Amino acid sequence: MKKIKISLFPFLAVAIIHLTGMFIDSRTVEMITKPLLVGSLLFYFLIETKGQRPNIRLWMVLAMAFCILGDTLLMFNRGDEFFFVSGLAAFLTGHIFYIFAFRIIQKKNQVGFHPLRSLVVLAYMVVILWLLLPAANELKVPVVFYATVISMMLIFAVQLTKIGKFGWIIAIGALLFVISDSAIAINKFYTPIPKNRWIVMLTYIVAQYFIVRGVVGYIQSTSKNSEL
Repeated sequence: MKKIKISLFPFLAVAIIHLTGMFIDSRTVEMITKPLLVGSLLFYFLIETKGQRPNIRLWMVLAMAFCILGDTLLMFNRGDEFFFVSGLAAFLTGHIFYIFAFRIIQKKNQVGFHPLRSLVVLAYMVVILWLLLPAANELKVPVVFYATVISMMLIFAVQLTKIGKFGWIIAIGALLFVISDSAIAINKFYTPIPKNRWIVMLTYIVAQYFIVRGVVGYIQSTSKNSEL
């Protein structure tokens, strides 16, 4: 059994504290720890990929930075659509940077697009938008943009399953990200979901971890192979 990397301890600690804050309903704990969730993953990523694959590393760092910004902005979304839209824009930008990172991995491994997987993701996007748009009102355009970008992120991620274990980890993380964001959107625009906060946060935390862990594993494995 592999030992947990010391660089991952801050993320595990923050995740446990954040979930504990949710359990005891402490908004203070949640507000302090939420931006630190991806922040601690960024620390893990930087430590584990130091000096390796700078092209992928750059886009991953930017993606995580905008996710941190999105988390911070959405904490203030208490009926104020400005913070909701701003947080949406930050996460949208983060997803674009994730796409850039996934695309580099895809090109490096000469992986083509799988039509069926791509169509399944697009079909899901169409169904979700069909449910959400009637109640989205003035937010229709931001919702469509966001749904399109996160669907593209998932499409690029699912292609990476062809590269093996780390590609599957990335794809599962991207899928969980879509599930997390879908839960937010359905709860806001379509119908209330019981225990939605827990569904959103648990899937989000695992999603970010899987994406980062998958990319770290890929970078480390390919860097070792290139040294042989």
